[in-house]
Amino acid sequence: MKFSKQDRAVLRELATRVADIAAEPEQGATETEWRRLNSLGRGRALVCIADAPWEEMDVNGELVPRTEDPFARSVERRLRALIYRWNHMRTDDVVEPVYRMPIAMAGGAPEADGAAVREGTALEAFKGDDLPGLLGGAGRVGLAAGAVDDELSRRQFDVLNDVFSDILSVEPCGVTEQVFSPWDSLQRQWGQAAVLENAERSPARVRAALDHLYRVQMERLDMSIEAGILSLNNGNTAIAGGGPGFCDELPQRDFNPARIELKDQWGWTQLPPRGFGLSPEQHLAFAFPHEKRWLERFGLTAYGWGEALAANPSLLAEIPNLRKICLGPGADIGAVVEKLGLNYAYSIRLSAECIAADRWDLDAARDQLIRRIKMPCSNRCPVEVVLEKATTVRGEPRRLWEWARMAMEVVRALGS
Repeated sequence: MKFSKQDRAVLRELATRVADIAAEPEQGATETEWRRLNSLGRGRALVCIADAPWEEMDVNGELVPRTEDPFARSVERRLRALIYRWNHMRTDDVVEPVYRMPIAMAGGAPEADGAAVREGTALEAFKGDDLPGLLGGAGRVGLAAGAVDDELSRRQFDVLNDVFSDILSVEPCGVTEQVFSPWDSLQRQWGQAAVLENAERSPARVRAALDHLYRVQMERLDMSIEAGILSLNNGNTAIAGGGPGFCDELPQRDFNPARIELKDQWGWTQLPPRGFGLSPEQHLAFAFPHEKRWLERFGLTAYGWGEALAANPSLLAEIPNLRKICLGPGADIGAVVEKLGLNYAYSIRLSAECIAADRWDLDAARDQLIRRIKMPCSNRCPVEVVLEKATTVRGEPRRLWEWARMAMEVVRALGS
């Protein structure tokens, strides 16, 4: 594998810009702030934007790719997006002089963010009335060591290391996103109506199905460990779709770089937004036991849409490694904070509907943000603010630019 002179020149130019950004003194300070937050230290709220509708965000050709090789172009797009964020949507992102290269998988190259790596081989589909097939072995995961294309990964690493060697370090990156949502997984397989009907009429059937899904996930994880394709996520890796996982508690003291285990990683689980018809009683009866078992295998964990459990802090206390509670746009932030206090970091998710509205109203967006975070910030809780991905910016990229500047002004004004 070799890039053309033009492709090489384009990538080196972008890498040089990334290295210059990474050399800014504020990078170290921002990383320290994330370590503080993830360790439950007090300080100002930190801000990040989950993603953007990149097809609408280009200005002055900043996001237009100039490379020709498909692999070079995937690298170029990532670098351009990183630089664009820094130039126009600067929040509390950390930029490092590193290019993390997703390892290649047999049957197709991974997506730029590593999604194909973390998904592995999909669970074989089953129907709501196919319980014998489900429990009889359908759905065994085929993520064996051979699923990793070692030769392609080596060639991709070699070509990038040759291009970037004197500018950025290149690090192969395996599985870093460790998420399991048992109820959501079952709904995707059976359909929401079938799951809810079975929960009422045949609860044992639902428990058996959830237990099977859990065992499949555990098999996938164990095979990932044996295949050596896990990577640490206690650095500049988004946790539960929010801020990076910088922390001093991971990996474990007996960490073996040649064999990364789940106890060295962050893991997380989540309910579907607003439960998708799942009552609190059903959640405790069906989903929570499997969520708890999943989380217990990791070093530190996060719980998505955690407002579902906030009314019963004793349940959360059963997960001793739980560090972060993610609260959806509809959560009663004040009620959650009153119940849980300073025991957890709060990842407060903001709806991006204001970004996608027909008319952009920066003042309304500011008011929304202040309403959501003023109470936990006043109580000196560890808080990260995450703007969810906007479906559109209505052809006005400046909406996200202005939101980013406004959000940083607000959290700095609220202070620590």
